[in-house]
Order: sequence, then structure tokens, then C-alpha cells
Amino acid sequence: MWSIAIKTLRSNLSRFVATLIAIAVGVGFLTAGTMVTNSIENSLGGEIDTQYAAVSTAVVLRAADNQRGGQSAGIPVAELTAVEGVSGVKAAVGEVQGFTKLVSDPTAKDQEDDDIASNRQPTVRAWTTVEALNPLQLTEGRAPRGDAEVTVDRGFAEDKKISLNDTVELGTVSGTAKAKVVGITKFGTTNAPDVAGTITAAEPWVFTLGGLTEPAYHQILVQGDGSVSDGALRTKVQAVLSRGYKAETGSTFREDAKGESAAILSVLRPVLQGFSGLALFVCCFVIANTFSVVVGQRIRELALMRAVAATPRQIRRSLRYEGIGIGVIGSVLGLGVGVLITFILSQVLSALSLDLPKAEITLTPTIVITGLVVGTLITFLSVQLPAWRAGRTAPIEAMREATLEPGKVNKVRLGIALALLLGGVGAMLTKNGWLLALGAFLFLIGTFLLGPALAYWFARLTRPIFSKLGMSGRLSSDNIARNPKRTSTTMNALVIGLLLVTLVTVAGNSLKRTTVDEINKYSSADYLVGARTGTIDDALLDKISKVDGVTAIARLRQYPVMTDDHPDALTAVDAKDLQAIGVKTEQGSLGKLGDGVAVANFDGKAKIGDVKEYTDQLGTKFQLPVTAVLEFSVDAFSIGSVVSNETLAKIAPEAGETGALLKVDNDKLKPVGKELKQLTAGFGNVQVVQGNIFGRVVETIFNFLINAVNGLLGMSVVIALIGIVNTLTLSIFERRRELGLLRAVGMLSQSVKRMIRLEALQMSVLGTLIGMLSGTLLAWLLLRASDLGKLEIQWGRLGILFGIGILIGIVAAIAPTRRVTKLNVLEAITVT
Repeated sequence: MWSIAIKTLRSNLSRFVATLIAIAVGVGFLTAGTMVTNSIENSLGGEIDTQYAAVSTAVVLRAADNQRGGQSAGIPVAELTAVEGVSGVKAAVGEVQGFTKLVSDPTAKDQEDDDIASNRQPTVRAWTTVEALNPLQLTEGRAPRGDAEVTVDRGFAEDKKISLNDTVELGTVSGTAKAKVVGITKFGTTNAPDVAGTITAAEPWVFTLGGLTEPAYHQILVQGDGSVSDGALRTKVQAVLSRGYKAETGSTFREDAKGESAAILSVLRPVLQGFSGLALFVCCFVIANTFSVVVGQRIRELALMRAVAATPRQIRRSLRYEGIGIGVIGSVLGLGVGVLITFILSQVLSALSLDLPKAEITLTPTIVITGLVVGTLITFLSVQLPAWRAGRTAPIEAMREATLEPGKVNKVRLGIALALLLGGVGAMLTKNGWLLALGAFLFLIGTFLLGPALAYWFARLTRPIFSKLGMSGRLSSDNIARNPKRTSTTMNALVIGLLLVTLVTVAGNSLKRTTVDEINKYSSADYLVGARTGTIDDALLDKISKVDGVTAIARLRQYPVMTDDHPDALTAVDAKDLQAIGVKTEQGSLGKLGDGVAVANFDGKAKIGDVKEYTDQLGTKFQLPVTAVLEFSVDAFSIGSVVSNETLAKIAPEAGETGALLKVDNDKLKPVGKELKQLTAGFGNVQVVQGNIFGRVVETIFNFLINAVNGLLGMSVVIALIGIVNTLTLSIFERRRELGLLRAVGMLSQSVKRMIRLEALQMSVLGTLIGMLSGTLLAWLLLRASDLGKLEIQWGRLGILFGIGILIGIVAAIAPTRRVTKLNVLEAITVT
């Protein structure tokens, strides 16, 4: 049987081209997902471990995670001096992290609307003079030595078209400044450790460039001289630190540095693997369908084998061996496809500005073995049903001249399908999570089982319409009705793809619209001007308050704290200005805070008389009585806990103005936004966002997820196209006698080709309708059960999806119609 399977594959390999493509695509996607996540993980971990390998101890803020809006207390320069004097310390450097803006950006585009991407700013770091502790390496030029000299990373230089010795205009804490690019840097094998690029400068100018009002370090890196262990050195360093700062070992520091990338990968890995599984799942339909058609074509061959004493078990074994052989070949091809998809995915992730490095792609033995095993196993399992049917072939079949094709709807199957559909819908009408999942599963199974009946009824319903197109149109409908089961199997991959795309599009957009509209109800301020580091220049806020169209401005002085283990901020603001913006209290008055605090009522439990405990970044704890409660709003979240100017002066006398909320005339929103951007362009630490920032963030996230998911689901649609092309092409072989007779009785070649095209068109139309209607119904049921939003259908997008379905039918007919033109009439009518 193994010998027969090998010979069969060798002689009929052309019939399995689509199967090979389907397997290759599925395995390729699985391989690519694994390669991307592994490469990113290895690269991130390797770069951080390598570039910071010399760090024995690091000094950070005791409440290092307490950062609100980029604000941080920082570590004074005096702490670095104290650390340098510790015995066992070979070298110590302070790391600065601030933000700037490239004012003279030749690649900048005029953006009328404020969005998330427009606020992405390169990170400013201090150039580290101790080579072992410097995570960056020069690729060109030299290190910055004084004021107005910077280095930029090679990726940022390439994107912004910056060359060595160019003069760039950058935003600083006090306004625009020109600087000379004296060096180009890299971060190990990647461009930079920061998302939007890395710019370095020498002290003390780096503090001004980074938007820091006072010289302060983000963290201090310590290199030991080897005389004591890292743990012992950490203890020594901790002993000389002031209250509020802590020392941690180098290994702890490196693990913390990799924490953010680990969080990204924890989301990215299951997403990519999930869609890999989906691609393989869709491939199963194509593989099973291909083998079913091929078995139907070889019915006489199999019957002859049975006639010469081959047992049903041997027939099944032969086909299973064929499946294993095809699986191995397709899986090997899939590994190559995986490398190509990996490259494409890397480019897509880079274009989406995700915080991911351009990692080195490696094809490990584990990835190779996994791809081969999964691809072969999927193919083997997909062959089981066709092999079982083939084993039932009777020797008498060898006497028949053509394959019998059932043209009636199986009433038992129809009853089961309707029962599953109705049961699934009924389960999803409940709001129980388990019943919801079970209902969706039953609904999908019912849809697939109902496919043959729908294909038969669709063909009968459209026959009068297509008959008007002549004999070709009538025969195309008859051909679909004659074998509705084969038609349904051909459409299944397309149904799955469009069902999922429609479900994600309709449910995602409905949920997005409902969520964004609900969030926007609680936003009063039209614009928020904030400092990512340091404070905002008073003169700048004065200019902003005079912008034509600004009707109210609430200037904020904020001090970052922690409360209830969450980041917060104590905010001093004029009560009348805040009320003019639209912030209201539901208990007490902003004008009568006294020595207390006004807190937002997020959980509905806040009340006057409560006592709130706060912890600043140095670890100091203090308590304030609640003397007012703010109404729930986005603005209340932005400003945090409101205190009087006198109270903030006692707690943090150094706190300066860090932002402002603006109210603007509705008809001047865009002009004011443009002027705000122009006024703040030279200030590297200042950003301007629309007041409904949370709604815009949510909308951006939804758009990204919907587009990303649909892009990945597009793979299943491509596989569906392959399946339709394959089935139509194979049907040409299967129907050679029929087509030859049509030609023999006078049907022109053009008419036969037209018939094949119309068959493909009808299958794609029906598959598209089933997929889109099922997806829309599922979206409505899921939204109804979850109470997360109301159904909102975007007819434009659905129209595009329908057009794609029609296009699939047109494209799918190209290869089969070419096959028809090569059909020899005399050979066709003599087929036995």
C-alpha cells in the first residue's frame, strides 16, 4: 500500500497542488508566528542582558512605578556622588530619560487632527562616559561633548533623513534649540532601546534638552570592581542612599527592564498562534475537499483494486499514506513560506509602530519539527473521512462509466442542521457564558450541515435568473444542484473566512462606537496641554490662554503620588477655572476644600469624611480628609485628587505648573488645535491632546485590532480562494465526459468556459451571503448577550466584503476555464 501511495502521488501530484498550497500556508503561518515571537523575545532579552551586562547594582526610586503622565521625582545628582564613594564600586553613572521634539522634521506631514502617533516623541538620554555601562555604541562619528551636540540612533536618522554633522532643531524645556549631530548610535543588534528613537546629549545640557526643570536622574547604574558580590554591593550602596531610593542587584534590574516587552509578547504570542490555528483549521476543509474530489475521480481505480482482492482497510491505508506524503511535502514547503511570512509580519509590526525591535530571524530545530509534525498530522486527520468513504467502494463501481452524483437534499441531515441552528440561537439568546460559547459552536456546525440544502435551494432559486444568460447559465445552476454536497464543501472555507471577518467587523465597530460614545459623554475639556517631564513655562500658558477661541483655561500644578496602590496626582487648580471647564462636584464644593482633598467618585463609594492615604515617590506617607467628591468624568481622572494651592505648597512646595485643561468654541476646535501645536512645537516636554483622549485611545485601539484581525483572517479567505480554484479545476477532470459530450453536440468552447465561470460566481455569491449573514447574526447575538453595545452595521464595509466575495468567484474561474480550452473532445467522450 505504501508503494501504491508513492506511485499515485507521483502520477497525480498536479491534482494536489492546491492541497500543497493550503498546507504550506497553514504551516507557514504557524512557523511565522513562532519565529516572530521567539526572535523578538530572544532579541529583547539578549540586548538588555548584553548591553547592561556590566551593571552590578542599580539605584531607582523606591516607588519607581509611581509615574503619572511621565512625571517623576527623579534621583538628585548628590545621590550619584554618594554612590561613587562606596567601596567596591568601580564606576557609577546616572541615566537621564526625557523627551524632545524634532522641530525641523523633513518627513513631517501636516496633520489636522490630533492623534496618538503625532505625540510620539524621541527619548533623550545622557551620553554615558563609562563604556562598560553605556548601552549604546557609536556606528559613526563621536560622542557629544558639550552643549548643542547630540547623537541619534541609526533608525531615527534613517527615518528622518538625518546625516552625520547635520544641524537639527530640537524642542527643549525652554524652547527651540539647534544642535549638531556628531554621532550615530545603535543598541546592540537593534537600532535603539526606545520606541520613537533615542537622542543623547552630554551633561548638563541633557537636562534642558530632555525637558527636566531640575537636574535629576531616572536611575543610577553601578559597576562593581569584583571585590564583593552583587548582593553585598547592593547592601553597601543602599546604606548611603537617602530615604526614598533603593538599590537592586543587576539581575533584578535587567529582569525589570524586560518586563514591558514580556507583557507585549504575552499578548502577541497567543494572538499569532490563535490565527495560526485558524489558518490550519480552514486548511482542513480544503484538504478534505480535495481528497474527496480526488477519490471521486479515482472511483474506478479504487474499485479495480477492490476487484483484485484489495481490502477496504488496505484502500484506506493507501489514502492515508498519500495524506502523510502530501503532508510532509506541504509542511516542508510551509517552512519556506513561514520565513517569507515572518518577514512580512516584521514589516507590518514595524509599520504599526509597536514597541518591538527588528530582531534577527532564526529557524530553530524546534520550529522545524513542530511545523513538520503539525502539518503532517493536520493532513492525516483531514484525509480520514475521504479514506473511510473510499474503503466502502464496491468492486461493481469499476463497471460504471461515471460517478453517481446525489442531487437530492438529505432530509435527515437537514433536520439535524435546523435543530443545531435553532438550538445554537436559543443558547445564545441567554446571557450565560458557557451557553453562549456552546450556542456559537452549535450554530457554526448547523451552518455547515445546512450547506448542501442551501446550495440546492439557491441553485433552484437562481436558475430562472441565470437561464436568461443562455444555456451556459442554466447548466451552471443545474450543475450546482446536481451535487450540492460538493458545492457546500467547496464553499465552507469561504464561509468561515467571511463569517469571521464579518463578525469581527460588525461586532468590533458596534462595540467601538458604543464605548467611544459612552466615554465622550464624560469629557468636558476640549484640549489638554501637559508636560511629560518637568514643568510648563508660565509664559507659554499665558500665550495659550490668549489664543482666539479658548473660552476657559484651568492651569494645573500636579504632584505624583500613590493611593490604594494606584498612581494618582495631587492637583492644585483654581476652583472657578475648573468649574468653567465643566468639572462638577456631587458632594461639597471645590471652593471650600480647606486642608482636605476632592476625589473622583469612580466606584460610587466616596463620601465626605473619608480619609485618603497618599504616598509620594520618596516613600513619604500622609493623609488628607475628603472634603468634596467630584462627579465621575474623564477630566476628573486626568486631574486626580484636587487640593488647594495652600495644601500643595505644604506637601510639595517645589511643584510647578504641569498642564492645563482648555475649553474651546465648537466652531474653532481645529484652528485652536493647530495654533496649540505651533505654540508648543519648540517645547520638547510638552504635548497637546484632545480632551476626549480616552475615547480617542479606545477608538485607535479598536481600529488597530479590527484591522489587524481582519488582515490575519484574510489568510483564510485566500485559502478559501485556493479551495474553490482547486475544486473547479478537479471537477474538470471529473466531468470530462460530460464536457466532451457538450462540445460534441455543438456547445462552443466559449459557452463551456462561461458555464464554469457562472458556477464559480454562484458558489462565491452563495458562500459570501452565508458567511456575511451568519457573521452578522452572530455579532448581534453576542452583543445582545454581553450588553456591551448595540448593533451598528456599516453598510459600506459590508459592501466591500460582498465585492471581495464576488471577486473571489471571478478569480477562481480563471484557471478552470483555461483547463476547459485544453480539453480534447474525442478523448473526453471516450473517458471510462
